[in-house]
Order: sequence, then C-alpha cells, then structure tokens
Amino acid sequence: MKTWYGMIFLSLLFLMPSCSSTPKKGDATYTGAEIRIEAELCRNTATNKSDLLDPVQKLRHFRSSDAQVVLWVTAENVRGKHTLRWEWITPAGETYIRTEECEISKEGEKRDKVTASHKIALRGERAAALKGTWNVRVFLDDRLRANKPFILEEGLGDIDGYIEKGPHAQVAKDSSKWGIVIGIEHYKMTFPAHYAKKDAELFEEYLNKFVGVQKVFKYTDGDATGSVLKDFLSRRIHDYVREGDTVYFYYAGHGVPDKNALGTEKPVYILPADGNPEHVSGTAYSLEQLYADLGALKAKEVFIFLDACFTGEAGRSKTAKSIIGGRANLVIKDPMLATKKRMILFSSSRKDQISNFLEEEEHGLFTYFLLKGMIGEADLDKDGVINADELHTYVRKNMEARTSQWRPQSPIMKKSPAWRTTDPLISIVK
Repeated sequence: MKTWYGMIFLSLLFLMPSCSSTPKKGDATYTGAEIRIEAELCRNTATNKSDLLDPVQKLRHFRSSDAQVVLWVTAENVRGKHTLRWEWITPAGETYIRTEECEISKEGEKRDKVTASHKIALRGERAAALKGTWNVRVFLDDRLRANKPFILEEGLGDIDGYIEKGPHAQVAKDSSKWGIVIGIEHYKMTFPAHYAKKDAELFEEYLNKFVGVQKVFKYTDGDATGSVLKDFLSRRIHDYVREGDTVYFYYAGHGVPDKNALGTEKPVYILPADGNPEHVSGTAYSLEQLYADLGALKAKEVFIFLDACFTGEAGRSKTAKSIIGGRANLVIKDPMLATKKRMILFSSSRKDQISNFLEEEEHGLFTYFLLKGMIGEADLDKDGVINADELHTYVRKNMEARTSQWRPQSPIMKKSPAWRTTDPLISIVK
C-alpha cells in the first residue's frame, strides 16, 4: 500500500545509568517541565550531525513535490519515564495525523539528550494537495511543549529527490547526445567550492533521466586535474562527437582571473582541482580555450552551463574570501562565443559578481534554479516546452529575488552568432 502516514525515529544519546527512581506525571515532584525541548522542521531523516539536527536543512517552506516533511525533536535533561506525541494540523485546522504516545525514557533512567522524529509523505499523497500553513504540535507527557508552523506551496522543492526519481515518462536514450560534467568542491591550493561536486552529480542525473543523454563524461574533485581536463576537452572528446550531435557542458567550481597577464583586461580560467590560483596560465584552463575547444567539435549545437565566478573571490562561501593576492581593480576580459557553431552560454553571474550558494538546499544558487527551471518551473507560458529565453528569465528573476538583500547575483545568457536570432529549445516537459 503506497499511502503511509508517518514513522517515528528515536535515538538515545549519551546514556547514563541511574539507580534512583523518578516521580511519575502527576506527582508533586514531576520533572517534565524541567526538560528542554527543541523542535526543527527538515526534509531529511538521515544526517551526519552527532545530535541528529542538521542546521543546514532547517526549513519553513515546503513544496508539493517534496518527498516528505520531518519534525525532529530533541529533549534534554530527561529524567524518569516520559513520552512524546506529534499532531499534524492542516491549513483547514483539521488533524491530519495524531500519533500514539512514544516512550522516550523509562522509570529510573537519566539521559542527557534524546532525539526523535516523525514525518509525513508529500509527493503523491493526500497531504500534497493541502496547500497553506500547517502546524505540527509536540506533546511531552500529553502536554503541549512546541508548535512548529510550515508553509506548503505548489511546485518543486527537493530537486534532488525529484530528479533522482525521474520523469513520469521514461526519456529514450539518444546516441547523438553527449554530456561533459565537471564539479570541483575540494581544491589542493585554495578554499572549497561548497556543493560543487553534488551539483555536478545531480546535473549528470538530469541529463540521463530528463534529456536522454546516452553518455556523460564526469570529472569531480581529484579526477578533475588540469592535465586531465585539457587532454579530454582538446583531444579525446573530439573522437566521440559526430556531425549533427548535441553536447551539454556543465562546470561547477572556482573561476579565477590571471592577475599576472599583460594588458588591462585579464583573461579568466576554470580552476582545476590541482590548479594554482596565483599562476593560472600554466596550471588552469582558460575560458577562451574552452569556448574554442567546444566550438571545434563537429556537433550541430553546444549548450554551456557555468556555475562559477571569475572575480578572484571564492564563490560558494558565506564570507568573501580572495583566492588570489593583489586582485584590487582587476578588469576581467569577457571572452566571446565567436564560433560559427550554434552555441549558447548560461553563466551564473556577471563578471564583477560572486556566485553564491544556497546552504539550506545544499546547492549552488545558479544550479538550484537552473535545474528547477529545466525540469518544469521555467515553462512560463505552460506550453510544455522550455526555451532559452524562458529559462534565463526564470533563473534571473528567482536569483535576483533571493540575493536582493545579500550579495547581488544576476545570471547571464549569451548566444553565438549562429543562434543570435533564434530561441533554442532547452527541454520538453509535456
């Protein structure tokens, strides 16, 4: 039976033996009020945090395509026998689920911390249709101790789960489609680019399941060295791509300008995992060379997606960190898509902006809205197809709205001369 109403997960941490008995509820010395309760809403039931409450995943907004809503509860200073109970209240004020009492400790026990959770399924279940503000109530020993509201809206929330599940209709594999996916999170000589590897892995899944790309060449972290990337992009990929094929190129990681280059405008580079940001000309892969290598392919069309900034700052970071010294007043060269081939570029930010990440979603800001758009939300006219202009409009509006009070970030779209007057098809979502 597909429909299920929830599940309680209980973890007992830091068990400490106690020989003394603890008064029961109703006694004059009842200790339930002394227990500190913390409750948080998340999408996940598994986390690597020791206290089982992952601050990255704390949410207040959920979408109808999310797999689930989870309410974690942590009780501290637990003495004696106690129970927890959850009530999920719909926007109409009706009780959707009321759990039985869950025993979290026994008579005579003493625990520093107890963590438990209860969840409801959304995608494909009755709850997904009940839009609006929900409330989840937590009762300790049948006394209300916490109330957590959350908003359920229409749309795609957990893009990871949505893409991993795949589209309703299987997309047939197409031998004329190729993917090149690079995601570098961990660097040998500079700061990490948070979630870049995860973004690349999800983009690979998108290409396989929603586009029907038969072969994706993926390079992440230590596999994405300068020598490997240069050899593959300048030589090896050319042995595979044939006349009339389509190529999808995706990169997530750091970009960096060459501060040592002559002239006013500094060329920019994709930084490999082993690249030296202080000496990029000999250790990195220039954006100009990337465009030339992709433009030299026999493919009839090439799509380029770059989730990287080229200011010399470490994108995907909470605070601005320079990955090169002496970068003040650098003027960045803007390489052109000069090829005669049909090429289109979607880039995460303007050349003077830093590329942000969404910590609560565990994705780069650009990649998050790019993928949400391509799997359906960018179909602005609801005709079942998404074109380049629609995708760019959707991504730009959402990114600018999300960063309006933070570090401004606006994506850019560029078309090669062969595509200047057309609006290329990006995806079909019928």
